[in-house]
Amino acid sequence: EDILDFKESLSILLISGLFIILAARIDFGLFEQLGWSALGVFVAMQFLARPLKIILTTAGSKLNWRERALLGWIGPRGIVAAAISAVFGLRLEQAGFADAAFLVPLSFMVIIGTVLLQGATAGTLARLLGVAEPEPRGFLVVGANRVARAIALQLRKAGYRTVLADTSWENIEKARTEGFDTYYGSLVSEHADRHLDLVGIGGLLGLSAHSALNSLAVMRYRREFGDGNTYALHATLEEQPENLRIAAAQPGHELFGKDISYTRLMKFLGKGAVATVTLDEGENVDTFTARNPDAVLLFAIDPRGNAHAFTATKRPAATRGWKLIAISGMFAPEAEDTGTASA
Repeated sequence: EDILDFKESLSILLISGLFIILAARIDFGLFEQLGWSALGVFVAMQFLARPLKIILTTAGSKLNWRERALLGWIGPRGIVAAAISAVFGLRLEQAGFADAAFLVPLSFMVIIGTVLLQGATAGTLARLLGVAEPEPRGFLVVGANRVARAIALQLRKAGYRTVLADTSWENIEKARTEGFDTYYGSLVSEHADRHLDLVGIGGLLGLSAHSALNSLAVMRYRREFGDGNTYALHATLEEQPENLRIAAAQPGHELFGKDISYTRLMKFLGKGAVATVTLDEGENVDTFTARNPDAVLLFAIDPRGNAHAFTATKRPAATRGWKLIAISGMFAPEAEDTGTASA
């Protein structure tokens, strides 16, 4: 894997250098002489050659028409076109073709045009066709234990993608049986860096029974998801190894409150369940907690579908139309195997 990384970095350096060398050979005065014929070549390649190639090469494939349409639009020219045009241009000039000098600047105009046009429109077209990656609103969950599965279930019902990661095969097996996307292994491993599917994921929830794993995951994914999108259950500093105490003590990342730990959540699940309620006219967070003093507020989902986690320092001001995800004795406990608490 290290060799592959080295080869990839080396390829980038070589390609960048080749672009510079090829561009240095261009006579920019030839661009003015190309005229409207260059635009005609660009239009033919963009609207005729590329779509026709995709139609022929994807015939019989499993791609639907939306995916084919996007492929037919996206196909920026690059280093291959530049290098081949440079070689052919030199050979043709040596063979006595006077107009061969226009081949390289024409190729660079096509490269620039396809990169600018397709780069500016690809995202919009993908969204219009319904093939764009979903917004990163989902959650990567540390742990596939009973607590993690119960909370992730409500998030999934609300439309959020959740990926549960655990080192316990028993927990992973239960999560897969319940239809969750899972990752079996450590989130802070090189294997996770290479193989973990984070499409649609924009935050991390540390719900493992082991606080050290939560802290390590927060430290690892804080840069990727942003400081405000990585959360973990509260852990006292005495529970943490000395080198992780700084991460554990970070304010604003303690899920559900300073006194809410994995053990307490398990006790709450034994008496009740995790459920989602919608606030009606005149209701807010305070009225809900007044009616349900034993409830532990987990998330508030606003009318736009954005999830706001309750933390030790953050209490979303949910009002009418918002949804609250909470653990409460007012919700009937669900029959569920507790599984193991490996992660």
